[in-house]
Amino acid sequence: MIGAGTHIMQRHSVGRRPQAVCSQGAEGSPGAPVRVRFRLLEFTFRAREAVRLPPFAGSACRGAFGHALREAVCTEEPRLCGRCAARTDCPYIRIFESPRGVCAAPPWFNDAALPHPFILKLPAGEARAFHPGEPLRLQAVLVGWAAAEGVIPFVAGMAGVGAAGLGEGLGRLDLAAVADRGGRAPIPIWADGVWAGAPLPLPLEWRDDLPVSPQADRLEIEWVTPLRLANDGRTIREPDFNRFAGSLLRRIAILAACHGDGPPDWDWHAVWRTAGRVQVESADLRFVSERRWSQRQRRHLPMDGVVGRMTVSGPLSPLLPYLAAGQLFHAGKATAFGCGEYRLRPELAWRDQPGDRQPPGGPVTGSAFATV
Repeated sequence: MIGAGTHIMQRHSVGRRPQAVCSQGAEGSPGAPVRVRFRLLEFTFRAREAVRLPPFAGSACRGAFGHALREAVCTEEPRLCGRCAARTDCPYIRIFESPRGVCAAPPWFNDAALPHPFILKLPAGEARAFHPGEPLRLQAVLVGWAAAEGVIPFVAGMAGVGAAGLGEGLGRLDLAAVADRGGRAPIPIWADGVWAGAPLPLPLEWRDDLPVSPQADRLEIEWVTPLRLANDGRTIREPDFNRFAGSLLRRIAILAACHGDGPPDWDWHAVWRTAGRVQVESADLRFVSERRWSQRQRRHLPMDGVVGRMTVSGPLSPLLPYLAAGQLFHAGKATAFGCGEYRLRPELAWRDQPGDRQPPGGPVTGSAFATV
């Protein structure tokens, strides 16, 4: 979850405008900024029955969401997505499947499916039980098309998640409220099955040329959900900062290419050189072995990764815009499940520039599934 004090957008610049680490034009001058449009939504549920969530609840919620989204938007019978004439315009396909051909992809991206245009932010670390009537919250970051045009089907899918049930025993919940959390105060957009009468706020926008504050040369990174990095098909048990930074920048590049204005013009050798100059002062990491049930494959799949803290220092300034963005967009694999979420100390914030069209930003507060 986005912690207290995080600033998404604000019109007044703070600090100096950073040089993008690897945005270079043809002659070495700074290229166009990397842009990713997004929307931060908060969902408040109330338990209709007893609900018990596992230590990392993202896998349970993501799977239930896919099924509920399909039920909410699909009108075809039988449901054969591969043959559907509406495939390229289907909200379920665009949000949950994200196949090549439906969304754009850079030529260097070889995966069969593109990154999902949403990131779930759920509780992590310990199993937790909710009694009937008890409220609980989760957040979701919608990216690109989903942030602008996918809000209605996304909310419908989340309502279906509660009706179908979550966790052990599939305890059912009622979706009580949905709010846009991109500004200084939450903007209600849905309550008890009724949409608010006002138009949706515009999506916000992250750019890698926005000033970041503070300009830190020392950071503590805490992974609160498993960071899943792989090498030769195997999860890395002891990741270093270089691998993490490379994974984060690759993820932002793919989000910008698939769900933004296009792939960034980056010098990847500069990325590795910059990350390689950052030193790890200390690390307290542990490997966690989790599994998730795949309804499609009818078997358990690994969801292992690394959680814990790492303190780094050095020439961090060129990387700060991307580290700040990663607090929203996560890093590594399985981000749609909520994996790869991290917190920074000091917490980094980026600020909007005067004259931009986005509304003023402010603190985004609250903790995962907090009691209200």
